[in-house]
Amino acid sequence: MAFRTAIIVVFLIVLFSFILIVSLQSSRVASAPNVTCKILLKGSQIEIDHIIIRGGTSEEIGYELGKIGKDTYGAVLVPFINSTVGKEKETYIRSVDPSLADKTIGIKKAYAIDPANTSVDASAPLFPSLAPRCSAIYFPPNLTKSSHAISGRNADWGYSPTTDDPVNTSKNSLETFSANAARRGFVLEIYPDAGYATLVFGAIDLISGAQDGLNEKGLVIQTLADDDDENINNPRASFAGGDMTGVSYNQAVRIVLEHCATVDEAKQKLSSLQITMPALIGFHSLIYDNSGKATVFEIDNTTNQAVFTDYFNEAVPFTNYAVHRYPDVTKLVPRYPNESYDDTVRRTKLHNYIVNHTGLYSSDDAWTAMKIVEANIDHYTEGYIPGGAERPVWVVVTDAHEKTMVVKYFLKDGPGYDPVNKTHELIFSEPYTFRLDK
Repeated sequence: MAFRTAIIVVFLIVLFSFILIVSLQSSRVASAPNVTCKILLKGSQIEIDHIIIRGGTSEEIGYELGKIGKDTYGAVLVPFINSTVGKEKETYIRSVDPSLADKTIGIKKAYAIDPANTSVDASAPLFPSLAPRCSAIYFPPNLTKSSHAISGRNADWGYSPTTDDPVNTSKNSLETFSANAARRGFVLEIYPDAGYATLVFGAIDLISGAQDGLNEKGLVIQTLADDDDENINNPRASFAGGDMTGVSYNQAVRIVLEHCATVDEAKQKLSSLQITMPALIGFHSLIYDNSGKATVFEIDNTTNQAVFTDYFNEAVPFTNYAVHRYPDVTKLVPRYPNESYDDTVRRTKLHNYIVNHTGLYSSDDAWTAMKIVEANIDHYTEGYIPGGAERPVWVVVTDAHEKTMVVKYFLKDGPGYDPVNKTHELIFSEPYTFRLDK
């Protein structure tokens, strides 16, 4: 009798477990994404949206982002030189990141395009936006008061201090694009049914335009301009479409955030990808986790190969020149030594800040370091708009352990001016704190 009772109990437990699992799976499949999209900040020369997507498959997430990109940002799908190239890229994406391939299907549906149509690049709906020149600094957990890996970062771009309106130079000119580029950006949180949750600050492309990002495992990536590894070999290369059969740099970074938990995993994934840099543009990224490991990821423009400069338990200054070419900051010779915004001048300032610092670092030190190298000039030889004025579009401090990003956005010049240093009083927004909430 006892044996029979035990058998019945086991059977009921197994049956109940099966029903529960099926129920959970059914509800999971049936759940549609919960999407919110609202304006976080709207200033005279900037507009930032905060977008949150909770739940959903990759295809559903792609559909929702495609709708927002099309309807809110006017994002366009760049054509391939022919549909055969488009099919080759989509096949490659499917082989290296099925979730991006599924997002691409969702984007096509948002644009009312047949999923079999490979004439346009639906993996990257693009809108005019910034590709910032920047500075960053990284403090490993062994050197911080909180024992957390922390970084600070300035995202800098051109500024029109004489007007609150868009610059209306000749239509479609580089000046118009550059002067107005920083006007649209986003904070994007995605909590998918499968894959790691991510929090990113970005522009250019809602799907993969992550300039600052972290994931639920505490992996952080911050992407800056790399002026030494600009793609001079393929003048036809773009952010999307054209003759591209691999993935863009932005897509590679996004793939890492969604699927890698550590610096080592990120390096392995990036080394395996066929990555195309846009013509005459270079990017590189600081990647770190909370273990003390960090690396600078770059694409050597002579070999088109991934190159990594590794760090362990040491603070890292980071600006806009190729670290793999010039690993010793003390031997750098500034191109424009009298300009405060020269790449090597800024990196030397950050290096000196690290050398002269006593005691453990805190988040306040990251803010201080970014203040030392902020863009606050009215003329810069390598500027991108008439007059060459440069300002920080945003300043962010990231904590890998807490999975937080605290950001302040530049609003306008204040009334104060320092005639000796030729710097302005800069007015920023209140700090916004974002936490990856999973």
